[in-house]
Amino acid sequence: MTSVSILATVCKKEISAKPVFAIIALIDQQNEERFPVAIPEKWLDSYCDVILKVGLNLQPGQPIVIGAGPEMFRTPIESRPFIHRLTQRAYDHGASEVEVHWFDPVIARLHKERGSVERLAEYDEWKADRFLQAAKKDAAFIMTYAPDPSLYNGIAAERLDAYRKAELAALAPFRRLYHGTMEVSWTVASVVTTEWASRVFPEVSVTEAKEKLWGLLLKAVRADQEDPIAAWEQHLGHLRKRQQYMNDRQFKELRYEAPGTRLTVGLPDKHLWISGATTTNGKGIPYSPNVPTEEIFTSPDRSRTSGTVRSTLPLSYGGRLIRDLAFRFEQGKIVEATADLPADELASVLGLDHDEGARYLGEIALVPQRSPIAELNTVFYNTLFDENASCHLAFGGGFPTAIEGGAGLPSDEVLSRGVNVSAVHVDFMMGSSELQIDGVTAAGEIVPLFRNGNWVV
Repeated sequence: MTSVSILATVCKKEISAKPVFAIIALIDQQNEERFPVAIPEKWLDSYCDVILKVGLNLQPGQPIVIGAGPEMFRTPIESRPFIHRLTQRAYDHGASEVEVHWFDPVIARLHKERGSVERLAEYDEWKADRFLQAAKKDAAFIMTYAPDPSLYNGIAAERLDAYRKAELAALAPFRRLYHGTMEVSWTVASVVTTEWASRVFPEVSVTEAKEKLWGLLLKAVRADQEDPIAAWEQHLGHLRKRQQYMNDRQFKELRYEAPGTRLTVGLPDKHLWISGATTTNGKGIPYSPNVPTEEIFTSPDRSRTSGTVRSTLPLSYGGRLIRDLAFRFEQGKIVEATADLPADELASVLGLDHDEGARYLGEIALVPQRSPIAELNTVFYNTLFDENASCHLAFGGGFPTAIEGGAGLPSDEVLSRGVNVSAVHVDFMMGSSELQIDGVTAAGEIVPLFRNGNWVV
C-alpha cells in the first residue's frame, strides 16, 4: 500500500480529532523512515527548539522556509521524520507557515548526468525569486546541510560547473540578503543521512552509524542537556566576551604559524568581530546563523594577506571531497592553490577560475581546540561541524557587517573599505593543536592569542 492510500484510508476513518503527528507516524512507519530507537525523543525535540528559538529566534506569526538557498542547503528527503517534527514544533512556537524545499539525490544526480549542458547553465528566475519573495514577507530561513561528497562522482566537471555557476549567479541577491547584509534571520542546521553517517562511521552498519552520528550531533548542539536553551545562553555569553576582547584590541593584523602554515592576515580599520551571540537581522532581532557555533569571526582586509596556509581537514564542497588543500597568497590574492585534484579542476570547483573575488579571503574565524565539537575527536566531513572544531578561513565574499557602518552599504563601498565581494564563500579548516596565532597592534606590539591551538588571553 502506498503512502497516499494509507493517508486516504486513515482519512476515511474520520481522524479529524487525531493529531497530525499520528498520521505522519503511520506514513513514516510504512516507509521505514522512523528514527533509530536509541535516539531519545526529548533530545530531538530539544534540537528542534534550539534551531527555532536560538538559531532563528522565531517571532510570533513569522513564516519559515526550510531548505532555502542553493542545492547544498536543500532538505534531504531522507530526513522527512525529523523535518515533520521540526515543522510541528515550529507551529507550536507560533510560526504562521512552514514551507519545505526538498532535495532528492537521485533526481539531482540524474539532472547533472543526463540533462543538457545548455539547461544546466540556466537557472530559472522563479527558483531564485521565491526566496526573495519570502524575505519580503519577513520569513526566517533554515538551511539544512547534510553533504554527500560522493554524490556526483564520475560526472564531467564541466557539467557540474555549468550548474554551479548558474546557481551562484541567480541566487546572489538572496545570498546578499542573508549572508551579506544579514537583513533576514537564518540559520544552518544539519540532519543525519545514510551517506553522511556511513562516511563518518564506515566500519559499522548503517543503522549503528546513523545512531552514533545523531548522538554526536545532538551533543554538539547541546540538545542532550537538561535545559538546552539555558546552556546556549551561557555559551553565547562566553563567545560575547571573546568577541568584545578582540573588538577592543583592534589588531592591525594576525599572524598564523603551524606546520605548512606561515600566514599574515591584515584587518580593516574599524573592523568588527562577530559571533552567534550578537548577530541581528535588519529589524534588530538577534539570531544565531549556525547551529552549532563555537566561532568568533570577522572579514580581513582583502589586499593584505600574504604567505602560505595548509588545511588540516578534508573539505566537502561541490559534490567532491577535497584533501590536502593549500594556498599561497601575495598581496591578498591566491596565486597558487594545490590539493589532491588537478590544478584546473580545483580552480573550477572552488570558483577561482570564474570569480575574481574568490581568490581573496572573506572570513577569518577563531575556534579553540578545546571546543566541545573538537573534543568529540571526530572528522565530520561536514563544514558546519568541522569549522566549529577548528580555526578556519574562507575565501570569497566577506561580511559588510564586519566593519563599522557596513550594513546596507553597496558592494563598491564595501570593497573600498577592504572587505571582499564575491558570489563564492568557501570555508576551509586550518586549526590544530600546533597552531600559534599572534595579534599585532597598530603600535607594533605582538600579543599572543593562541598557543597550541587554544586561547591564551
